[in-house]
Amino acid sequence: MKGSKWFLFQFLVVCIAGGLIVTYVRSCEKRKTYGYFKETRKESVKDTDQKEQAVSSLEVLAEQNQEEEAAEKKVFLTFDDGPSEVTETVLKLLDDQEIKATFFLIGEQITEETEDTVRHMAEEGHEIGIHTFTHESDEIYASAQSYVEDVVKTSKRIEEVTGKKPVYYRFPWGSVNNYISGYRKEVIETLKGMGYEYVDWNVSGEDSVGNPSVQSIYSNVRKDYDKYQEPVVLLHDSSSNQLTAETLPDIINLFQSAGYQFGAMRERSCPYQWCRD
Repeated sequence: MKGSKWFLFQFLVVCIAGGLIVTYVRSCEKRKTYGYFKETRKESVKDTDQKEQAVSSLEVLAEQNQEEEAAEKKVFLTFDDGPSEVTETVLKLLDDQEIKATFFLIGEQITEETEDTVRHMAEEGHEIGIHTFTHESDEIYASAQSYVEDVVKTSKRIEEVTGKKPVYYRFPWGSVNNYISGYRKEVIETLKGMGYEYVDWNVSGEDSVGNPSVQSIYSNVRKDYDKYQEPVVLLHDSSSNQLTAETLPDIINLFQSAGYQFGAMRERSCPYQWCRD
């Protein structure tokens, strides 16, 4: 009897222990399975987030590309050497189409007879800049001081007529020329400190070189006109540039057909300068 009870006791202990072991194993497997699905879910969420971020980045990039493609192309017509007897013709052509341009004037040509023309430029919203006072290379380029004084003198003459100090100036023959090579940086820094910025060009009608014709002026502009988002076109407005005025409607149409808008220099993202752009 005693032996039977001991056997029964051992049997119950084994059953209970076995049950506990089975329960523990199942619990571990359950936790392991839950952990697997939990980690899998985490990875799934992580992958989804990465995919969403990638899609979002692609969408942003696509929008940026569309914005760049749709960015407004703007051309800046500039006229050197005025005012002259041709200026009013040029102004009428521009004003009829509500086009703004920039005129770099010669100070000594702003006389009593041309003051009204200069005022007309200002009233119509065209940019008026400084070219030189005399356009005589030996005088304006004699030294850094000579050039600065020439710019200031021209600036004061323009301000007398328009009531507004000009901001932009253009070196005769451009900012990189042999006349100014020895003191170019000094002049630019001095004038910048006085509130003036120089402007070069990247498209030229070559209308003051050799014996230009309507066809040659147009062809010279056409060969470079669509290379830039913001072309700055060099043309001239002197008494000898009647052909430039005659070519102007075709030049305007060329840019309009290519989707360009027109603007005065103040509307450009920055002044075009050979040594910077």
